[in-house]
Amino acid sequence: MNNFPNIRPGNPNGGIPYTFFPSRMATSGMVTSAIALAIVLFAFSDNPMPAYLYLIYVLEIALFFGASQHYSHAWAKFKPKTFAKYLFIGGLLLRIPFALYHHIENVNNLGLFYYSNLADIEVYVGLPKQAVDNILQRGDWNFIDDFMKYIAFDDLGAPILNTFILLLTGNANPCGAVLVVNVLMGAFTSIFMYHIACRHFGEDVGRMTAIFCMLNPNMIWWCSSLMKETQMVFFTCWFLDRMDAVLSRGKVSVAEVIPVALIGMFVFLYRAALGLLLFMAFFAALVLTSQRMVSYGKKIMAGLLVTIVLFLGFGQQMQEQAQRLQYQAAGDRQSENMEWRTTREHGNAFAKYASKAVFAPLIFTIPFPTMTYTHDGQLPLMEVAGGNMIKNIFSFFVILCMFFFLLTGEWRQHVFIIAYLIGYLIILAFSVYAQSGRFHMPALPFEMLFAAYGIKLVQQNVPLTTHVGRKSTYMRWFTFWCILCVVFAVFWQWFKLKGQGII
Repeated sequence: MNNFPNIRPGNPNGGIPYTFFPSRMATSGMVTSAIALAIVLFAFSDNPMPAYLYLIYVLEIALFFGASQHYSHAWAKFKPKTFAKYLFIGGLLLRIPFALYHHIENVNNLGLFYYSNLADIEVYVGLPKQAVDNILQRGDWNFIDDFMKYIAFDDLGAPILNTFILLLTGNANPCGAVLVVNVLMGAFTSIFMYHIACRHFGEDVGRMTAIFCMLNPNMIWWCSSLMKETQMVFFTCWFLDRMDAVLSRGKVSVAEVIPVALIGMFVFLYRAALGLLLFMAFFAALVLTSQRMVSYGKKIMAGLLVTIVLFLGFGQQMQEQAQRLQYQAAGDRQSENMEWRTTREHGNAFAKYASKAVFAPLIFTIPFPTMTYTHDGQLPLMEVAGGNMIKNIFSFFVILCMFFFLLTGEWRQHVFIIAYLIGYLIILAFSVYAQSGRFHMPALPFEMLFAAYGIKLVQQNVPLTTHVGRKSTYMRWFTFWCILCVVFAVFWQWFKLKGQGII
């Protein structure tokens, strides 16, 4: 299918009922977020966040729910190419001010650019700056070997890319140059998700998905950071978009598959487990996708091409990563890490009780928002409290969507993207980072996608089974879920404050 199908403006789904993000759901999201904040302010009034963070929280919630509802209507009549143009420009206009805000804040207050670990930024920006100095002054291009002295194989991606960014800009403003590229990548990511969602679920779901990604506070926040998350998500979504296009057309050629496989291989340099998962999802799609979409011969050809490229490039690293994942699945590292989180500075006494048995049932929903003050190291978590609350609320539609796929068998039509999301969340649930919002970022765009489809299921009364499918039933469930989100948010503040001995 073409990335921009020829669909008439004003009737984007070609006669099929068109779904917008409904005002009722937007209002429910805003009211839920406001009630949670009000209860937290009352119950934990002795431990408030800095005042400006409440303003950020309110802006995140109002912008996401309000603007999503508005633009899903206002941009519905645009032709696909016009919509994509507005989407990209809107993404830039939202991300640039936040990047400037963080730039000015960090220069004025800290003189440095960092998220929570200065050592990471020294790797992602400091090493490339030194590498470009060596290239420009001495013609020394041996920077990858120099990088390997300090970092592992699956942390090379951002330093390598940033080296070429700084080389193109003459190393004049290293942090500014990287931020500009991050903002551009963040805006493009929404377009990749638009392509993928349109192919699988139609133009209306595609546009809701893209708008959700454009407005998502956590995706905006990470564009203003010098960490690797925005770049990693960009290359991940690029690979999934291009490979999904190949699978959707059912036509496989060397000229198409190899460049896409190379994009996936570059993801290995950001996080090896993520790169491995991308190719596992691809092979799962080859095996499980109907032969009506991809013929048996084309499946074999595509599988062989990708396998050859993959093992020639990263055969040894894949074996090592598979062994590492097997070790994590045994639960050793997770329990050790939770014990460390209990005893470290600002540790939480309750952390040692957390395990995959706790994380797995909540993996679509966590992390919960931090809306109380504990220590300065958690200020970045407070800045994305609104984004985490949105994720909590929207996880209802993602879970509903997964049940729909399971009960109806429709999952066979969407194997590639389902395998990616579920595979990543399973890996995350068994890892030491299940509760870290940073590590949820590769899943977040696809959670927005499935949330958009879940909203369409509710709006069009699509039944899960012959007995469950009334819109009123879905909305009662959603109301109950919103109540749970308030309970989770309030409990999380108590958990953090009590566990650190603050209350």
